Amino acid sequence: MSVRFWGRTLNPGETYSMQTAGILELRQVSLPETPEKGKTIIKIIAKGHAFTLCTLDRDLVECQSLRHTLIAEDKATLVVQGVNPVHFTGSMIVDIDDSSSEDDMDYTPTETNQDQDMDDSDEDEERETITGQPRYANYLSDLLGPDLPDDDDDDYEDMDDDDEADSFGTMAFRDPTDNEFLGGFELRHFNLAPNIPGYEVVDLRKQEKDAEDTLLHDSIATGLVNALLNSGDEFQIEKGRSFLKRLKKQLKKRKRLEEQQDQQENED
Repeated sequence: MSVRFWGRTLNPGETYSMQTAGILELRQVSLPETPEKGKTIIKIIAKGHAFTLCTLDRDLVECQSLRHTLIAEDKATLVVQGVNPVHFTGSMIVDIDDSSSEDDMDYTPTETNQDQDMDDSDEDEERETITGQPRYANYLSDLLGPDLPDDDDDDYEDMDDDDEADSFGTMAFRDPTDNEFLGGFELRHFNLAPNIPGYEVVDLRKQEKDAEDTLLHDSIATGLVNALLNSGDEFQIEKGRSFLKRLKKQLKKRKRLEEQQDQQENED
């Protein structure tokens, strides 16, 4: 993976469509040095929906920090409306093998260290899950991460491994004709992140019927968290650590409930 600076200027009425194979991390928008008086609106159109990212005004806010990650599959388009041009800046993450052919990327190469050392000694437990460089946190290719290095890993060790497979394979946890999650799982599906406005509210935790469902959801959620920890981006890694703690709290809370239920059954 290679991280490179990305920048583009859009005049009012102009648009920019995300069509490259990399991952665009949009970090900041700003007005030019001598902006005109009036409002300038920055919007994004993605998956058929239009959202306002921010509104800039020379007398109020001339620049705004953003934290948005876009890929080609989002079919996202940036739009500028108003009186002033807008400078967009951020980072473009590309595969090293494909970087030489990315002619349409407006970036300047910068050196990065993919093997950077994390000095926080109190976060050794989280670092143990970093194993590679997944491409995008919400897609099925990132669901192959290792299990959490936690004592809770043996919660379901008494389950028969053969029970996880059927005629549709080990991942056949749903009806093969159901395409609800064909685009990938997200952290919000496992009650780890807030729901996104405009999207259907889905909580797979509430749909769990038995320990097998719970174990499968734990594995998928772990893969999503590991993808963030493996991203190579400091912000993504920080978010991954936060989600990792939430996931472990879920596991520990469920373990306590199971122990209480077992104790109550023994008393009865």
